[in-house]
Amino acid sequence: MRLMKRPRDSKRSTGPARGPSRPERADKRTPRRNRRKAPTRPIRVVGIVGGIGSGKSHVARLLADRGATVIDADSVGHALLDQGPVQETLVRKFGQDILGTPDEDGVRRVDRRTLGAIVFKDEASRKVLEEALHPRMRSTFERVISRLGRQLSPKPGALRLPAPVVVLDAAVLYEAGWNDLCDLVVFVEAPKKDRIKRVQAGRGWSQEELERREASQWPLELKKNQADVVIRNPETEETAPLAREIEKLWVRLIPNPRPVVSRPKPDATKFDHLIEDEIDVIATERPKRRRKPGGRNSGPSRHKKD
Repeated sequence: MRLMKRPRDSKRSTGPARGPSRPERADKRTPRRNRRKAPTRPIRVVGIVGGIGSGKSHVARLLADRGATVIDADSVGHALLDQGPVQETLVRKFGQDILGTPDEDGVRRVDRRTLGAIVFKDEASRKVLEEALHPRMRSTFERVISRLGRQLSPKPGALRLPAPVVVLDAAVLYEAGWNDLCDLVVFVEAPKKDRIKRVQAGRGWSQEELERREASQWPLELKKNQADVVIRNPETEETAPLAREIEKLWVRLIPNPRPVVSRPKPDATKFDHLIEDEIDVIATERPKRRRKPGGRNSGPSRHKKD
């Protein structure tokens, strides 16, 4: 029996639908694509160094007025002194005398004046303090910088975000090896007579106290030569020269600033709580020991970013 061919029909049925068309599939993929985590914005980290009384904190505040997030190393160190692991280590070494009188909650905290009188007279005692404190401080800096990078979304939207600049105000930036966290280091320079005048008025220190504390740090000329930018901050009533230098630095950090996004959310630019959060986390952790250069299986030494 001969089979007859079925006549061709331009309007014949193609059978059941095999799936949505390409535009429909694209529409279905869109929500999934939107759920992807946005990449972080690059963070520029600026280290601030200089002699005692040179005005490092003042320079940091001027950068904060332009939108930078400031990490005050002294404040982080003071907060960590009151945490259990650091306090226990120092009490074992220096005794109960470094603790002050109980506060309203009956808690005795480290008396920084008493501790300072001990560690700045003896290099071995200062090393004990640095070994207990500096690794935890570094971990705090790293975590805060990382969290800020996740907070700063590159997508324009309804959130007013601070400039992607972090200022690390740390007098012992080079001594502690924290300069490798920085993209750029600024040295704040001021005449010694002006620095003495400032510490006498602000801290009640004598010239001998200032010199004794600076003796435990790198020479100022060495710090100045290592820095990328030098900002002069003499004692004067004129504020315009310092403001111009800060503006030049800011333009270097953010050459093409974008306009601020509208519709801000409350407290969107307040990131100080991140530092407090990370201090609480570090208080319960055991910091990782950094491998000394030249040791066994040590890799290339870490250098400051260009």
